[in-house]
Amino acid sequence: MKKVLLFSAAMLALSSCSNTDVLEEGNIQQTNAIGFQTLVNKESRAITVDNFDQFLVYGSYKVAGSEVSMQLFNGIPVTKSGSSWTYTDTRYWIEGSTYTFSAYAVDDDALPSGANANFRDSKYLNITNFRCDESVQKDLVYARIASYGPALATGNPVQSLNFKHVLARIQFKFENQFPADYNVKVADLEVINVRNYGNFYGSQFPSETVNCWVKPDGQGITDEYTVPTRYPNDQAKPTVKPALLDANATIASGSSATTDFAYVIPYKYSDANVKISFHIFVTRTVGTETVNVFDKVLTASICPEWKMSHSYCYTIGLSGNSSGLDPIVFSGSVEDWNPVDEDEKVNIDAGRLPAQD
Repeated sequence: MKKVLLFSAAMLALSSCSNTDVLEEGNIQQTNAIGFQTLVNKESRAITVDNFDQFLVYGSYKVAGSEVSMQLFNGIPVTKSGSSWTYTDTRYWIEGSTYTFSAYAVDDDALPSGANANFRDSKYLNITNFRCDESVQKDLVYARIASYGPALATGNPVQSLNFKHVLARIQFKFENQFPADYNVKVADLEVINVRNYGNFYGSQFPSETVNCWVKPDGQGITDEYTVPTRYPNDQAKPTVKPALLDANATIASGSSATTDFAYVIPYKYSDANVKISFHIFVTRTVGTETVNVFDKVLTASICPEWKMSHSYCYTIGLSGNSSGLDPIVFSGSVEDWNPVDEDEKVNIDAGRLPAQD
């Protein structure tokens, strides 16, 4: 997906968005004990194949002929041991019963302050009051097995939990398009006025056509159109601050610098009220002399659509025109030849020309 967004002092190009990929698979076992394995996307900044070592599982079952859900797991930690996943107080399959499981993980194993996990009606897991802005940057992954059964007396497979990232993430790439002797530095990048507070409804997972994120005071999936809000109130302007991978980088002409990813709550904005702001410093070096050319804060307003599990890279081309500098320009013209003046005509008598040797 590519988009070009033109604004007053820079140009942004939405250069990519991609779904997460499943890259890891744990051991598969055949056992009468209830066991788990995982699949998780490798691309995440925080939760990776190498460091993903714990998740919290919720689960329930219905015995044959009953519609009553019996909770079996309630936020039980499942930890990685070698190539297997284990938990305490092993549970066992009940023959003929039907099971449902949900699980989540956060990069440091703890939800943001004030957030809660609720296994609603012993059917699906909600993550409520989740905050995501510059003060709270946590990667959140989620998995669900809607139904397994009827369970066998023996030989039930390990339950494979396919974790997906349920936030979106954004990054920025700054390209120096000035002439060869101009250097650029960028600082204080902010993405302002984002929706930073919401509930994740696991009942809709992994649908991309129905929003899994809703307003914290929503009461169920019937409120799926009450969008995530801004915390601590609707008048707040929450910010995320993607940091340059090298905070002190000087970007030479023809080169670029990229930020780390920042997490945002998925949301389709209806107005261009998300503001991008950054400070740009431009210098020019000739020989041993370096002079300051430009020092200014540039801003833009965009109307993004950030989808769950997608990554977005905004490329900003920095040049004299895009930065608002007044270019030095020239024009030129040349006068036509003057016509031959009658007074300047010279008549030569060929008979008087000297003989040629």
